[in-house]
Amino acid sequence: MRRPSVTRQHLLLHGNVSNDICPFPLAIDGTVAIDERQFFDQTGARTAIDRHSVEQDTFSANGKSLTGLPITYNVFHPFNSDGNNTDVFTDGVLESVRLPDGGLFISARRVDFTGNGPDFTVTPDNGATVNLAGFCIEAIRTLVRRPTESPPSAAL
Repeated sequence: MRRPSVTRQHLLLHGNVSNDICPFPLAIDGTVAIDERQFFDQTGARTAIDRHSVEQDTFSANGKSLTGLPITYNVFHPFNSDGNNTDVFTDGVLESVRLPDGGLFISARRVDFTGNGPDFTVTPDNGATVNLAGFCIEAIRTLVRRPTESPPSAAL
């Protein structure tokens, strides 16, 4: 079996907008460092790609932002004997944000991106999302509210 090849990349993520995290759009920018390993069988055929990533995202609106903590995850792409990519899934921390009120929003575990899966998500297929409502409330308070508006009620 051939040793895996390793490639290192650093990407800037700009101009993403999510309408799926909270009930209002959030702009998302970030940075990600990726170590990509490609695996091969004894014949030299590629059997898998594993991308180990460390990412940090910033959510913004109206000139204000909430910056997440650095998160670590892997994206795995297995290939069948015909060389076709058969699956794409991620496993690890999807998002982690320390909130201005002292709380923590965190989401972790596995997301299957096979087929028409999302490009960006904070809710895993298997695992847990903790305090998404708190994140959205703080996003409203921090990002969306205009200076002349009253803070939204906690019942949102």
